[in-house]
Amino acid sequence: GGGGGGGGGGGGGPLDFLRNHPQFVVLRGLVQARPEMLQPLMEQLQQTIPPEVLQAIQENPEEFVRILNEPVDQQQLLQANMQVQQMMAGGGDDGGVEIQLTEAEAEALQRLEGLGFPRNIALEAYLACDKNEEMAANYLFENGADMMADEGGD
Repeated sequence: GGGGGGGGGGGGGPLDFLRNHPQFVVLRGLVQARPEMLQPLMEQLQQTIPPEVLQAIQENPEEFVRILNEPVDQQQLLQANMQVQQMMAGGGDDGGVEIQLTEAEAEALQRLEGLGFPRNIALEAYLACDKNEEMAANYLFENGADMMADEGGD
C-alpha cells in the first residue's frame, strides 16, 4: 500500500483532506479558470473557514498551491457545487433544496439569468461564488457552456 508519496517524501500531506472538500474543489475550479480570483477568494475564505484549516493552509503554503493547481475533474466540480449548495441551504437531500434569497440576491440572480444562462446554472454559480454577482458572472462566462453541456447529459 502507501500510494506512492509524491516529491518530498510521505504520501498525504497535512492538507490532503482539502483535496475532496466540496468548497475547496469549487475554489480550485474557480481559481484555475480565473487565477486573478485567488487573492479575493482567499480574503473571503479567511472569514469563512475554520481556524484550524486556515492555520494548516498558512503553515503549508507550497502544498496548498500544489493542490490548488491539480487538475479539476468536471464531474467532481459539479458534485462539489451541488454539495456546497446543499450545505448552504441547510441539507435537504430531496433534490428540491429550497434556497432563501433576499430581494437583492434574487435580482442579482435575474441579472445572471439575463446573461443567457438557465436559472439553475446561474444559481449554482452565484452560490459557488458566495453570492458575489461579479464573480458568478465571470465564472459563468468561463464555465457556463460546460455546465450547460453537463446538464444536458449529452
